[in-house]
Amino acid sequence: MKLHGLLKRVDIQVMLLTTIIVILATVSCTSIMYNVTYTHTLDNIRYHAEDTYELVCQEISRTDFNIITLETDVNIERYKELQKELAYISKAAGIAYIFTAYMDNEGVIRHHVSNLTTESENYKYPGQAVDPRTYDKISHAFDGQRVYPSDIKNLDISQFYSFYYPILEGEEVIGALGIIFDASRQYQTFHNIRIFIPIIIGLSLLLAGVVSYIVFKRISNPFYQDMSNTDIMTGLKNRNAYQIDLNNMIVKNEMKNVGVVVFDLNGLKKLNDEKGHDAGDRFICNFANSYKNLKERIGVMYRIGGDEFVVFIPNATKEIIKKLLSNIKEEFYNFKETEDLSYSAGYAIFDEELDKNINKTIRRADELMYKFKRQNN
Repeated sequence: MKLHGLLKRVDIQVMLLTTIIVILATVSCTSIMYNVTYTHTLDNIRYHAEDTYELVCQEISRTDFNIITLETDVNIERYKELQKELAYISKAAGIAYIFTAYMDNEGVIRHHVSNLTTESENYKYPGQAVDPRTYDKISHAFDGQRVYPSDIKNLDISQFYSFYYPILEGEEVIGALGIIFDASRQYQTFHNIRIFIPIIIGLSLLLAGVVSYIVFKRISNPFYQDMSNTDIMTGLKNRNAYQIDLNNMIVKNEMKNVGVVVFDLNGLKKLNDEKGHDAGDRFICNFANSYKNLKERIGVMYRIGGDEFVVFIPNATKEIIKKLLSNIKEEFYNFKETEDLSYSAGYAIFDEELDKNINKTIRRADELMYKFKRQNN
């Protein structure tokens, strides 16, 4: 029941949604990068293997497979030549082990020549059966197939990539070639990646969850919710919000019958000079509260300057605007501090014949407001 209740909370839902997105994004990106890197590594090694295969096919013939079949054949000159050639090729291509193999009359695949010398620990003499662990793959080479690695082969003592190729005379398979690249460094690198990826994903999830939770709690707090569009002193919409709403009105062509009422506080500078800025701030807030305290708020009021206010009223008529002005006036003079204070107001309604856009309507309202202001002074 407690879990069900938690899941119904919006902040928990946001945190879970963010976590899921991070999981999908991180796993997808990591998987793609890992596979791209791994594929690139294999392609690069395969490129070297293909070149090596072409070189070996140029050096070896059917006769070589016929004359080198026994352990004692390591002493014949042709074996020594092939061994040196394979050693040179392996060193140039960075190959750990390269060998040729043949199939005897009984169908057993046996070693032929390799790049190793007889003193090497892993040396195999001609005629020895190939390692059972590689037998299956090399047998495919005798079927005329090229066998490529799909992954790093991991044995107890080493890690490697292995390639197997058929050696052809015309269309007939006369032998096979095995190419082994040391992959211990690549294996360790990818092994470390597999270890660290879950750790990185886990830390990312933790960070994303905590950050999303904190940010959501912050922006859902009424104090922060509309801070960038709110005038801190009065709680009304500020000039930024005014400009945004004005631009949207023009872009969306929603100016028809919009009423504009502009207000300007009289004597604010004099009040600040004589009684201090605290008194001036109370004057500003009392006027703002005159609108905010209305039982029926008409339109939206903005504080666009120190002592300047604007109200936009959709579907306005003169009667609606006069009602708003009357209600604000009644509320304003309910504050004892405002008995000797006043404000000026002017209004206009968007007229397609008079106004190119709402800015012209605002100017007409301004002109009327300043007319009243001059009359009162």
